[in-house]
Order: sequence, then structure tokens, then C-alpha cells
Amino acid sequence: MTHHARPPTSTSLRLRPMQPLIERDGSCPLVYDLERALLVEVPEDFRWHAAPAIENGDLDDGLLGWLAGEDLWTCEGRPGPDRGAAAVAVAAGRRVARGCEEIRCQPAEPSVEAVAGALDALVRRTEAGSRIVLLLVAEGELARPDAVRRAVATARQAARSTGRSVGFELTTDGRGIGAPFARFLAEQGAAVRLTADGPALGLLLAHLPERLTFCPVLDTGDRLLDCWRRSRDLGLRRLAPVKLTDRPLSGLAVFAELRQYRHDLFAVADDLADALGGGWTPQPLHEPLARVVRRHVAGRPPPRPPPAAPECGPAAWPATELGSGGVADCSSCWAADLCSRNLLARPRPGSVRPRADRCELWRAEVEVGLLLCRRLEALDPTLPAALADRDDEPIFDAFTSPLPADLHTC
Repeated sequence: MTHHARPPTSTSLRLRPMQPLIERDGSCPLVYDLERALLVEVPEDFRWHAAPAIENGDLDDGLLGWLAGEDLWTCEGRPGPDRGAAAVAVAAGRRVARGCEEIRCQPAEPSVEAVAGALDALVRRTEAGSRIVLLLVAEGELARPDAVRRAVATARQAARSTGRSVGFELTTDGRGIGAPFARFLAEQGAAVRLTADGPALGLLLAHLPERLTFCPVLDTGDRLLDCWRRSRDLGLRRLAPVKLTDRPLSGLAVFAELRQYRHDLFAVADDLADALGGGWTPQPLHEPLARVVRRHVAGRPPPRPPPAAPECGPAAWPATELGSGGVADCSSCWAADLCSRNLLARPRPGSVRPRADRCELWRAEVEVGLLLCRRLEALDPTLPAALADRDDEPIFDAFTSPLPADLHTC
């Protein structure tokens, strides 16, 4: 007979906040220690009942003993608002060494003048030797190829005069891209994130296949697996689908969409693991899963205070704009540190907005990504870093651009 015990009430002992990670068969092989950003393996004997026991606080003596042994049931004091020193130390110990420093910045407005202003600000605020990447969005003035050409020429000239290296990444839905403009982007070494299917996909694949990322939107009922297989057949190098539900879902509809999406995520994770385990470069690279691995391997970044208004652009979304599917409470979400769409970072206008039903899908990406990370570690401890720290352009989410004039070091 199993004896159950509630978590200890002594003020000297407490359970760390943790999230059970559920495999495709329903078992719980891992828990994610939120305080220390650690993946902790669950013993075989506990994998079928650990998740509900942890969530309900109904812990038997065996589970409590295991939790104590892993320091998940701990006498360590609660961390402060900026995380505990132990968490920072663990994260720092896991950080992946990168090559030269790279600064990525989105200009405050989609205009030639704003691009020049952003570069000028970056030159004044960064050290010589840093590579600057300007993130251009094909909106406003920059929706016209001629304006993009002028912005690039202006930035190149300014960079040369200061001895800096500058690169470009253009996010576009493909409108206005013809063969001459595709050749121009290829000649400039620009990376392109294409957010819609159409003739531009073939043109960009022909001219800059190694620097193209396809970022389709998968709405309710759209299958990730169909998108994945088509992308593989086309020979795409990078795929960054954004899964969302246009109309808010609730109840069984959310469950059905989530179950289908998790199934497809696990299938994609299988392909990534098979490729890496066989010594090959995954093609395409599934950026949402790779991003989770990258963020976990690198360790959580130190918290950054919100920038002061008004020079840093729009404020965070008010709750009334989050849709009728429920307000997304990112501050209490276990996956917030690994999610690129959380409200703790201010979004740009037009970004895909967190909402309760969408967040279920995005938490699934984090969960499957963490399970993939441990699976790769079991094959070879160096594989997660191989997936996370590639030699080409750093992983970046087109739908959560950095703040205007805010500097992000990759």
C-alpha cells in the first residue's frame, strides 16, 4: 500500500517550482526545475505518477525522497525577484561560447532615415569589431524594393567610414520581390525571412537558399507535419512556422488542436534527432524547437529592466488587446524564459499576440524542445550545442523583433 504525504509545512523546507515534461506516451521522464533552469531525470518507477502527484501536491514517501535527493525538496531559501545566485551560476556554466560579438537591432521605423539613424546609434554605443545586423521589415517605406536598396547603400557607406561590418536581415511577405531584387539581396549577403507562400519562395530559394527562412503561419487545423514535409521536399534550409489559432478556442477544441500539434512536434523532433545522431546537418532546421534548445543550453539571460518611454517605441500590449481567448499571464507561465513571444519583452506592432489558447500550443514547443535537448544529450553530450550554436545566422523569431534601438547581442 502506498502512503501519501503532503509537502512539508516546515518553513525550513520547500519544493522548488518545477514543471513535469510529458512524453508522447504520457509518461513523465523529466521535470524542469524553473529556479535553476535544470532538466532533472525522473526514475523509471515514478514516471507514470510523478506528474499528477507534483501538480496536486500529493507526494508519497518515495517521491519525496527522490525530490530531496535532487534538491528539488530543498532547505535553500527562496530566490529574489532577479532569480537566485545558484540559478545564475548554473546558467553561466552552461553558456555556449560564441565567436565574435554580433549586435542585432531593428530600426525604430521602416524607413531609410530610421535605418541610418539606427546604425549611427549602434556605432556610438558599441565597440569597434562588433558586427552589426540591421533587421529590416518590408513595411511602410521599406515595402518598396528601391527604398530597401537605398537603405542598404546608406548603411554600407556609413559602416565603411567607421570600419564596421554590417549585415542585413529582411522580413517580408514576398510582395514586390522579383528576380532583380532577389539577386540584389543575394549579392548583399542579406538573410531573408519570408512570412507567406507565393512566387517569391521559388525566387529566393534559387538565389539565396542558404540564407532563406520560411516563416508560414499555421492556423487552426493546419498541420505542422504537412508544412515540414513540403519544406523538406523543396530543400529549404530553415523553417520557422508560427502556430496560432485565429479565432479563440476553448474546451475540447483546444485539446484536439494541442494533441495534433504535439504529435507533429514529436515527429519533427524525431527527424532532427535522427539527422544529428547520424552526423548530418538537419534540413530544414525547425527554428522553434532549435530555439528552445539554444536558450536552454545557453542558460537564461539576466533579467533586463524595461526601457524607458518614449524613445523605445510602443508600450506592452494592454490586456484588452489580447483577444477573447483569455489574457496570457506570462509572468506566471513556467515556459516564459524559453518562449520568444512572452509579454515580458515589448513587441512591435503587428506581432502575433499571446492568448490563452495560443499559449498552450507555444508551451508544447517548449516542452518538446526540452525533451529533444535531453534526448540529444543522451546520444552525445555535444549535440544540443551543435543544434543550438550553428555557424550561420543566429536563430531569430521574425514575429518578436527586438525593441527599436534596443541592442541584442547574439
